[in-house]
Amino acid sequence: MRPARISVLLPCHSPEDFPSWLEGDEARDLLDAWTAAWHPSLIALAGGIPAWESLERPPDDREATLFFVPASFDDRLAGTGLEATAEAVVVRNAHGRAAIVEAARAACDHDDAPAIPLADDFHALGLAWLLSELLSRRMRSSLAIDQETFREAAVAAARAAVAGDEPTARARLGECFETLASSRKRYYPVDIWLLDVVLLAGSTLGDELGRELSREGSLTIVASGEVVERLTTARPDLAETLRGRLAAGALAAATGLWDDSPIHRMTPEAILASLERSRDAWHRATGTAPTTFARRSGGFSAILPQVLGAVGFDGCLYRLFDGSRLPDPGSSRIRWEGPSGAAIEAVSCEPLDARSPQTALMLAESIGQVLDHSHSATVLFAHYPGTADTWFDDFRRIASHADVFGRFVSPEHLFRETAGAGVRADFEPDAFADPPPRAAPDAGGAADDPVARALEDARASARAIAEATAHRLACIAAIGVSSSTAEGEPSPAAVSAGTTREAVPRPDRGHDRSGNRGRGAGWLGGFFAPARSRDRDASLLLEAEGVSLKVHPQTGGILSLRRPGGPNRLSQQLAVRSTRPLETGARWEDPLDRADYTEMIADAVERASGPDGRPSIESRGRLVDGDRPLGTFRQSVWIDAARPIVMVDVRIDLERPIPTPRENASPLEAYAASRFAWNENEDIELFRSLHTQSAATERTHFSADHFIELRGSGCAILTAGLAWHVRSSPHMLDTVLLAAGRTSAQHRFGIGLGLESPWESGLALLADPGPTIGDIAVAPSARITGGTPIVEGGRTVGIRVGVLESRGSGGRARLCPPIGIVEAWRIDARGRRERPLAVENGEVTLELARYEWAMIELRTDAASPEAAS
Repeated sequence: MRPARISVLLPCHSPEDFPSWLEGDEARDLLDAWTAAWHPSLIALAGGIPAWESLERPPDDREATLFFVPASFDDRLAGTGLEATAEAVVVRNAHGRAAIVEAARAACDHDDAPAIPLADDFHALGLAWLLSELLSRRMRSSLAIDQETFREAAVAAARAAVAGDEPTARARLGECFETLASSRKRYYPVDIWLLDVVLLAGSTLGDELGRELSREGSLTIVASGEVVERLTTARPDLAETLRGRLAAGALAAATGLWDDSPIHRMTPEAILASLERSRDAWHRATGTAPTTFARRSGGFSAILPQVLGAVGFDGCLYRLFDGSRLPDPGSSRIRWEGPSGAAIEAVSCEPLDARSPQTALMLAESIGQVLDHSHSATVLFAHYPGTADTWFDDFRRIASHADVFGRFVSPEHLFRETAGAGVRADFEPDAFADPPPRAAPDAGGAADDPVARALEDARASARAIAEATAHRLACIAAIGVSSSTAEGEPSPAAVSAGTTREAVPRPDRGHDRSGNRGRGAGWLGGFFAPARSRDRDASLLLEAEGVSLKVHPQTGGILSLRRPGGPNRLSQQLAVRSTRPLETGARWEDPLDRADYTEMIADAVERASGPDGRPSIESRGRLVDGDRPLGTFRQSVWIDAARPIVMVDVRIDLERPIPTPRENASPLEAYAASRFAWNENEDIELFRSLHTQSAATERTHFSADHFIELRGSGCAILTAGLAWHVRSSPHMLDTVLLAAGRTSAQHRFGIGLGLESPWESGLALLADPGPTIGDIAVAPSARITGGTPIVEGGRTVGIRVGVLESRGSGGRARLCPPIGIVEAWRIDARGRRERPLAVENGEVTLELARYEWAMIELRTDAASPEAAS
């Protein structure tokens, strides 16, 4: 049969109810049926372009019609009376575009035709027509084109392609694409920028990557330094191809930290060192270092804008590609500003999955949303090598012909062309959610324990800071002394490094969430109730360094922590938390409302001799769930000899591993914890350590490696590497000691009263920072980072250091080096001078913004003109 018209039957009645919600095979079958109908041999045969009609109501006039039915919806033909006859052909039950085309050509007696050039471009034209119609409707307009002119051009292109006249076919196809582009620009005349992001991981470095690298069109390779280094080892041929394509400007590159480690648990020094290590790996592999920041997973942080600009990044892809969400800036093109005031240009659009056929069906809506909210509309597609769906190949072909839905560019090109167009976006540090700890796959091996893993990471970070402190002291001691190691000066990063589910803030619901439902008085009542006569036993009281500590005789936890004669500031107990599962069919309930906690029962509480002979109080007892014992505990407390800090040493041994409430449950739903409580009538604001800085937090779940400040009470919990914390009620906090699947743990942490710099005390608990005599004194709101000597003529004449504002208050700081300073400069992370600083009597005055990390050059000799330049 020679068809006179082509009709694709879709499961909708009009563009208004187009089934953009379809997923998986249904979405793919719809796209395959529609684009297959645009094969040039079929268009040439019918002398017209395909139309689409409702599958529920096929047209009554079926004479000489070639019908296409998406395979997933074939069962809907029942009752419609549509059958293959001498007058009509129905292509059905065919899966895949190639099979559909073959079935249609066979039905039309044209199955023996040779391969036709540009066939894929005709399929792309079909997708462009469909998306153009849907987008015009989404933008409250219509597809305003001369359809007869478009039809004539499409048919002429198809007949030229069938005849083998590729130049003519290509020219007439170009007219069709330009017609669609002109229509879009009439109802929304703005530039649309498209980014094709190809994500690399350790498992995607095979031949699929080679095919991506050889493809025409602009794409952006996103890979960490670790992955690029692995590529140079595993596939040097692909690394060389990557180098050549980058050198030719045929593709772009973006990188992030060295790996996908969670950024929220890194110190600023570690972030800077990781960034430079990643860029160095790219430079070794390809001869160039990316200037666009992007990372696949591991989180974002408000500290990034100032650090990225300092090391040479010009722009940022402000998105993650693992499904994690970032604070929404409300625009696809932003100027991301950190709390310190430093800013970087960024693209912030939600990544669209190029692997999913549903993305194509939703594309008109996705582009429409971007056009509604941004004057520099940007759409970002992401996929791993070789995983993009067929429709995305069609979409790239559309962009190669005309600016129908935008054009693919590199991030650098986008930032250059849209300079000054970014909407200002700034977020507080707490706005960025911490990636939750990963659940341990089994009960064996410390490497699988998120608590132990986080503790070791925190210790390594603290050791690096301690080494940087020792190095800085050695640099200060060497100033003015001839040196033979001038050529061994550390890299610029050493100035700073010194070493080579989002929870919604929950309002107070007006009830106690202690978890002791049906078990007598809540533990808070026991903490703050008047002490019994036995409680007044002096053996349960420790006093030193302006701290008064009392241990509860029944529980063995801390009953009170106060200044002598002052009110109680903090109480503490040990407990195992479990979370009751939701009953089948029950209304959803917050896991915290389903939490149950064990009781802490002391069998013995007695004085003992702590470290260095200091008096301590040791408690031993059981953790009990009703009448059922779960395990034992031992807790010792003492007061530090030199500081107002209570040290707590805890050992927990359970009879069986802590069970998880359900499969794939968060590790923060079942754990053993040290529970802290404060008076519910006090106005307490929580601040957590984040990059060793003190950040206000209202989160239910958060991490804090070094400390948690209870501002308003004067208390600071020195977590000593215990990273995970849950605010179980407005006046209670759980510090996780033991994760689900584990049976034993031993940890030491501290509680300070009136500490000016809790970050220093928190770091000291993890690693001895070394002596501070001879170090650079600074205001309590800041800390000194790193230290690189300045060597000229074989003599050390100064030092470069970082100054990190850690309290979030900003203001003026005075640096008091133990050496005679005659000249000081603000510099960038690579040691380049920015502006001079005032020096008076050997002291340096420095203005710091909130959470700013300033790089400073201190000199005992004025620089020569040659050195200054």
